Amino acid sequence: MQTDHNIMQPLFTPLHTDTTAISADIIEQAATWMVRLQASEYSENEQHQHGEWLSANSLHLIAWQRMQGLAQDIQAGPHLTSAPIARQALLSTDGKQRRMVLKSIAGISMAGTSGLLAWHQLPWSSWMADHRTATGEQRQIMLADGTALMMNTDSALDVAFSEQERRITLHHGEILVTTAKDQRPLKIVTSNGTIAPVGTRFTVRHEDIKPTRVMVTEGAVRLQPRNSSNSKILDAGMQAVFTSQESTLPTPLTNADMAWTSGMLVVERVKLSAFIEELNRYHRGKLSCADDAANLLMSGAYAVQDIQAVITLLQETLPLRTHYVTRYWITLHHL
Repeated sequence: MQTDHNIMQPLFTPLHTDTTAISADIIEQAATWMVRLQASEYSENEQHQHGEWLSANSLHLIAWQRMQGLAQDIQAGPHLTSAPIARQALLSTDGKQRRMVLKSIAGISMAGTSGLLAWHQLPWSSWMADHRTATGEQRQIMLADGTALMMNTDSALDVAFSEQERRITLHHGEILVTTAKDQRPLKIVTSNGTIAPVGTRFTVRHEDIKPTRVMVTEGAVRLQPRNSSNSKILDAGMQAVFTSQESTLPTPLTNADMAWTSGMLVVERVKLSAFIEELNRYHRGKLSCADDAANLLMSGAYAVQDIQAVITLLQETLPLRTHYVTRYWITLHHL
């Protein structure tokens, strides 16, 4: 079967010799803007917001330029989805609609080896996932076998049950798993490897190009790095991280480690910069702290569902002032 030469061109590849690494989060933002601005009509306010997004970070412009190249490649294909329809589907909460549109795009981008490489660089797998949570959202899910999942903010996973096994693929994010009794083995899979539980309760956190973190509160799990024959048993009350090559030595869990399952972020004498980086996972926008405030030490328990209340509390307990570019783009400075 012959394929149009244009379709075989690399998708979302660096411009010229630019090999700058861009996070999946920024790629997803660029893709969303592409869909919004390709609609038949878009407001002056949207144009202004897009300009602000481009100027906020140099990586935004690079991602946008690469996304424009991707759009040209897609438009060369025979199954182009109209921009207004794609925009409505990709920005909706209807997972079925969104997956249908993205699969039609995937049919183009998967046409050759270069397309296959590009597919893994783009956030399609997360957009097409069986279950997703938005930034700041937490959700409870009961699977067909009785296994209970709690999904944390900005998470995406697929569920595949067969007669031989039960498989949960965590593309990114964080989940709490409470397993159900079943003769079929259960596996949690990330790009770094596999977690195999035995009658247990545990959490898995997986982010782009970072080690996978596992915390066990009941039972035990086996950690199996993808590119290693050495596995490791992680018992209740312990945590460890693993890459595709190896696992770290287990360390004890603390109450703060599991606080997210109660909608809380608990810290003790940590730098403000580290706290804000974690809190930003729950914020629908950009939350940061300036260098002059980064090393302030802080402790406390904070409800992640009310970011504004957290910021107010920080200002009451630390010498901070808040700079708002928009209600979603917030920077904390030292007084």
